[in-house]
Amino acid sequence: MGIHVASGLAMVGSAEFGMSAVDVSNPALPVAVGGANAPFHGQYVARVGTRAVATGQTDAGLAQLWVLDVSDTTHPQVRGTLATALTQGTGTGFQRVTLTPNGTYAVAAMGTQGLWVIDVSVPTAPVLRGTLALGGVAWGVAL
Repeated sequence: MGIHVASGLAMVGSAEFGMSAVDVSNPALPVAVGGANAPFHGQYVARVGTRAVATGQTDAGLAQLWVLDVSDTTHPQVRGTLATALTQGTGTGFQRVTLTPNGTYAVAAMGTQGLWVIDVSVPTAPVLRGTLALGGVAWGVAL
């Protein structure tokens, strides 16, 4: 499960809800305050401003990326998806994801598939822009 925390709000990847919003301003008493408008199997999340991405898997077990509008943090809205033909699992599919500082590109560690750069500047239509084979397994990514 992935978590992104900023200003006392955690965006949490969730198998049941896709992405959940949790108020953690009081660490001793976290409170769930919302979830994505369309449930999905979310695992890893990244957020910049009002844009978030979540990665996870479809019901068929295929790796997928969701782009969300989090301008209302209590009601994240799925705006678009990037489907793949990759099985989501240990060493395959999305292992971790991050966003560029301006929130227009997602960079994903894709296990044996290396790194992927995904254009999310149009949230309703994410596009795979580039890949980099690493000759091993990409487990994480940071910018």
